[in-house]
Amino acid sequence: IRYDTLSVNNQFIFDPARSNVFTYEEKIMAGYLAYRQKFEKLQINAGLRVENTQSISDAMNSVVSRNYLEWLPSFSGSYSFNKSNELSFSYSRKITRPVFSQLNPFRFYFSPLNYWIGNPYLLPSFTTQ
Repeated sequence: IRYDTLSVNNQFIFDPARSNVFTYEEKIMAGYLAYRQKFEKLQINAGLRVENTQSISDAMNSVVSRNYLEWLPSFSGSYSFNKSNELSFSYSRKITRPVFSQLNPFRFYFSPLNYWIGNPYLLPSFTTQ
């Protein structure tokens, strides 16, 4: 983002102190395994996702580098008592990574009094369901 500031003689001039110079690179390598089996009235499903994330952000020589491995299992099962009744259960773990705007540490002005500042140190969040 390029910021220009209105000078005394009503001309806009480039403001390098407030201009945004932020780079972010992210590599995600993932592998999946899935298994499904049915035993008469019982059916099971199991899955495993393994992710390795490597990221590097640079905000004007303030570098944050990350490398983390996450295991994201899932499991579900169901048992049919009859055509009208079934018992089901499931489990899963999911990851949500911060997006670029949440990581960018520069100010984004929405109005003269309202702005947003990101945090390059944010970590991903996990949901277990």
